[in-house]
Amino acid sequence: MVPYERDMAMWQALAVPMGGARGLALCNKPAFVDDHQSRGILMATHPPYSVVLTYDEDEQRFHVQTADPAKLAALLASRLNMPILLDEFEYKIDDEFARRLGVAMLNLIALGKPDLKRYMNVTPGPISKDGEDDQ
Repeated sequence: MVPYERDMAMWQALAVPMGGARGLALCNKPAFVDDHQSRGILMATHPPYSVVLTYDEDEQRFHVQTADPAKLAALLASRLNMPILLDEFEYKIDDEFARRLGVAMLNLIALGKPDLKRYMNVTPGPISKDGEDDQ
């Protein structure tokens, strides 16, 4: 496993949809600094990891980090667990699934960081193909 290539793949997966060129530029800098000697490697392997999304009120930004699931297990054992069953979505991870997952994550974060709500303008439930709320 090559840390530089692994990190670049993760940052590109997040940066392009969330920040466009600016997001990608911000993500490229840490990857280059972390392991500049690994440039030129074409393929990276990824170990299984969990993703942690945190909102920082002081900086008014989200932080996305990866973590070893085994190291998180003890911390998460006594915390809320809300399974999202793929069969309820007919095993389709599409744009609507991603939108609803994102809204759910933002709503959960806003429960603990109420100031975030003032920035949110999202449709909570499913959106039908004609653009009307299904709820």
